[in-house]
Amino acid sequence: MIQAVSETVAKRLVTLADAIGLMDAAFAALDRGESVLFPFVAGHGFDPGTRFGAKLGYDGPRRLPGLKVGSYWPGNRARGIGNHGSTTLLLDDETGLLRAVIAATHLTALRTAASDALAVKHLARPDASGGGRRGRPPGLLGCTRHRGGPAAGADPRVRTTPRRLGGFG
Repeated sequence: MIQAVSETVAKRLVTLADAIGLMDAAFAALDRGESVLFPFVAGHGFDPGTRFGAKLGYDGPRRLPGLKVGSYWPGNRARGIGNHGSTTLLLDDETGLLRAVIAATHLTALRTAASDALAVKHLARPDASGGGRRGRPPGLLGCTRHRGGPAAGADPRVRTTPRRLGGFG
């Protein structure tokens, strides 16, 4: 049976704290060679300003092959919908058949925030009192609500809030 998970259900089921724990375990499984990430594939729709891409991977500890399709359609804001979208497909490891379809835009925001917070936890010096971020500010990625603090490394679930934050890029 194929499970379908809507954005509403995903938001209700997964918190940022959950995402931090899951991403910490996922990074550890990658480091141990139990999980695998495959090369990214990208394309666009009729309008070359649109973008979509697929990230494929295998979660070894859970025996879950799958992929995330992310999209960016800049004209969506004029339609009253978000410019970014994500959908995750999970496959049965024994048959290769579809196991689940997950509307994952919210989960992608949580994953990004969790990954950024974990980078601070594992890579920043213990005595660091400030942080910086290179690249686009969180608001440009459509995830301001979830990424503003955690993406900058200010998530108290993994580390106390820095006294200074900056960005460049």
